[in-house]
Amino acid sequence: MNTTHQHSLPLADYVDLPQLLPTVRQTFPTTDSIKWFVRRHRAELATSGAMIALTGRLLFHPGRFSEVAVDIGRAQAGGDKVVLGRAAHIR
Repeated sequence: MNTTHQHSLPLADYVDLPQLLPTVRQTFPTTDSIKWFVRRHRAELATSGAMIALTGRLLFHPGRFSEVAVDIGRAQAGGDKVVLGRAAHIR
């Protein structure tokens, strides 16, 4: 496990899913839509620090989550598949 704290965000900045929803409702209008996105992009969200798991719960950093969602969308719009924070071109 990597315990480097250079990119760590304060734990108090993380929120649960119900608190995240209002900040992303324009893009993810339903709870199911954001849950689907999280299932599809769990690795990217975790690697980037947008999502963490503590005591059996997923917690989200609203600002980082929005940034990563934009990065994922940009990569997909360009024909790239996002793999662990990297884009791989889809043929």
